[in-house]
Amino acid sequence: QMATHPRGRLVGDVFQPVFPLLHALDDVQTVTLIEAVAGGDGNSLADCDVSEMNLPQGFKLPDRRALTTLCENVLGMAASSTLLTLLPDTIDVINRIEFVGALTLYTLEEPCSVYRLLTHPLNVSGIRSKIALKCQLRYLKLLTLALQSVPRESDYWCTDIVFRGVNVEESEVLQSKYENYDVAFKPGTTLVFAGPTSTTKNSSTAGMFTKGIQFVFQGDRPDCGPGGVALKAGELSNFYEEEVLFEAPRVCTVVAATKVENTVVVVLKVPPLAVTPLPPPPPPHPPLLPFLNTPRSILLLRPLRFPLSHPRTLLQKKRTKMTYLSVCHPPAAVAPVAPPPTTTCRLAGSAPASDLRAAVTNGVRAWADAGAVALPRSAGRGDAADLRAPSRSQVPVRGRGGAIEVPLRGKSDVDTP
Repeated sequence: QMATHPRGRLVGDVFQPVFPLLHALDDVQTVTLIEAVAGGDGNSLADCDVSEMNLPQGFKLPDRRALTTLCENVLGMAASSTLLTLLPDTIDVINRIEFVGALTLYTLEEPCSVYRLLTHPLNVSGIRSKIALKCQLRYLKLLTLALQSVPRESDYWCTDIVFRGVNVEESEVLQSKYENYDVAFKPGTTLVFAGPTSTTKNSSTAGMFTKGIQFVFQGDRPDCGPGGVALKAGELSNFYEEEVLFEAPRVCTVVAATKVENTVVVVLKVPPLAVTPLPPPPPPHPPLLPFLNTPRSILLLRPLRFPLSHPRTLLQKKRTKMTYLSVCHPPAAVAPVAPPPTTTCRLAGSAPASDLRAAVTNGVRAWADAGAVALPRSAGRGDAADLRAPSRSQVPVRGRGGAIEVPLRGKSDVDTP
């Protein structure tokens, strides 16, 4: 559907191989790490049929009990990671430690290289069906949410150029590409990494895994990488490989390819994600009005509060007997800002703005002297005389850090610069 959709044509044919993965995780339930890996409902990694995956010879999937123990040990490692303190307490109602554990589990080689249950079907076999991947989807969702939730400004987010070594002896397809690299990796050719891709910042480390092909991943610019999570050794990984894991699927474009001795070096440009299996979470909202509970606030009945320094605040109220103006100081931790010598208001009603200005000005001055003022409401019909400020001696002072009450009638807009 997506490949024939107008949006699909707009993105281009390049992304058609991964269109079936678009939002593939939307309706997948978010569960704990143990449930995703060793759950007993037929939808966990323990239920994968490895005989149909053409995995490397010697791969053995532990039984459910061993996988449960493995997850418990991984969660113990995750509990001491600094990354845990940078994530929200819960993500999609699941505790944050489950997501850090998902990252750590992905780095393990022994007793089981769980990552192969994702990368082999997606990257090697080219499987795109949700039905065929049903046992991997829960863990893939945990891993994807973990990659999306790592703060981009933290030390755990890496934007360096990264490298990946490939052993062509494990695949006849890769062996063929290696032998005909000038055709297979012609500049402009696209390569698909449909599963989460593990790389390293150290080219020498990548060389240890290279038996035929080494990929070099660049971002939009030649001096940066595609961006990924740094799996720090001792925290998220037991290996000192400077490992970086980036989100999938990625459709890369070959920039250049050359053969150095027995290694084919392929430089890839990795554009930003165009097709995602799960929409990224919205950014966290900043705390709303943190100054409301400070002792230096002026609070009114039914107020709309805003800082004194706000340049444009338009208060619109329904038709009521009174319209209230609320002004707040900054938090107590910040040096208090004294009220301006004059405060001007504009009333979009029938009363002259000068009368309202006088009332509010006198009120603010009286508040500055004694803490709070209340301007008595006139018994008239809301004409200009009702808004004239009483003399200083007639302004009753009450309360502590109290309120300015400006009597207005009818529907009014007040703009306070």
